Amino acid sequence: MNAPNVNSLLDILIERYGKPFEKEVFTDSRCLREGMVILVNGRNIFFLEGLGTKLKQDDTVCLIPPAGGG
Repeated sequence: MNAPNVNSLLDILIERYGKPFEKEVFTDSRCLREGMVILVNGRNIFFLEGLGTKLKQDDTVCLIPPAGGG
């Protein structure tokens, strides 16, 4: 089995929470939605390995949706 990564974690969450969750995280072409931030141990995956960022047992993953308002 391959080492778990952010992408495989998102697949598990999509399986558990369904299409509504998937639509919040990804565009139709499976790209992260604009403004969606994913942190692994406080570091943005954009500066790591993106969706391929590897995860270890005690890692903390935060999904931060875009904030709006005015």
